[in-house]
Amino acid sequence: SLSAPLGLEIEFRTSLDVAHAHWQLRFIADLVHHQHPIDLELESQESKVITSGTGDPSLCSYHVELKTGGLQKLLALPESALESLGILEVRLVTKDTELASIRLVIDVRWSSNEW
Repeated sequence: SLSAPLGLEIEFRTSLDVAHAHWQLRFIADLVHHQHPIDLELESQESKVITSGTGDPSLCSYHVELKTGGLQKLLALPESALESLGILEVRLVTKDTELASIRLVIDVRWSSNEW
């Protein structure tokens, strides 16, 4: 259900300073034809430094948990946009720069009288 909460967990390693970076979440509906971008609000984003075990002191490893209340904003799209593949895009950004992005293909299906 698009109203169900959505949680993502990400682990990454970097030598970049990410202290002032934040995460953005976007769904791009109807990837094949119209590509409707919908920015999604994060309810929480928690980041923890974890040990990498690589022995390289310039690298830090992070475990991130992102949570959103659901994808209800997608209900404003035409049904035809939801019937095609979409992409969930997760971006780590600073004020002016994208540091990293992850794109996951999503297949939204009609089930039990709801998306």
